[in-house]
Amino acid sequence: MLWFHVATRGMLGNDVAREFARFLDGRAAIAPPIGIPTKTKDNEAELKLSPSVYAYLGRLFPLAKSHIVFCLNDVPPGYMSPFDTGGIVAHHEPVRSWSSDEKARYVSGYSFPTNRLKECLAQYPTSSGVAGYLAGGRPVHDGPHVLWPGLIHANLWAEPNNDWRAWTWEWRGATLNVGHLLVAWAASENVVTALEDIELDEEIWTKLREVDKLPMVER
Repeated sequence: MLWFHVATRGMLGNDVAREFARFLDGRAAIAPPIGIPTKTKDNEAELKLSPSVYAYLGRLFPLAKSHIVFCLNDVPPGYMSPFDTGGIVAHHEPVRSWSSDEKARYVSGYSFPTNRLKECLAQYPTSSGVAGYLAGGRPVHDGPHVLWPGLIHANLWAEPNNDWRAWTWEWRGATLNVGHLLVAWAASENVVTALEDIELDEEIWTKLREVDKLPMVER
């Protein structure tokens, strides 16, 4: 399964094409807090998380114009959780109605270091559950507490109002250098046009040709 990181033109600065090329070439790393939306900062503060860059395993959130998608075959050291942590603040039942301290303890308990990646994926979704996971299917268990006994109980995965964001693996880390991890990319039409309109070093174009360019489907 691939990890997906979504950036925006704002995160890449005014000269979006050149910055995008620098990320693809591995000469720059994406890092907070520059360009991180205020909502993300607020969520991190409430959950007592460090400012982070995010990626999601196997699935993408709805995309809008000016988005750039990096498809990665791995992630650098950081932490991973079996749900979108931002949704814990205001969306995922029943945790969204808990106090801020309770939400922070819940996220902390289910924050696993990436050196436990294989172990975590063996627990969920398991090799036999990958197809269902990629399709956004609801897990068979009521919540992650079933798979990691002793951690805080919440029927996060059984709540009918929750969607696949409540059971998608999230990675977060201090920085993300996509260059050596990149296997494919996609960008909205205005970003692609900007790339074509500037003069990039031949080595950058070589890098662009080495990885797959995927079609961009915008909401």
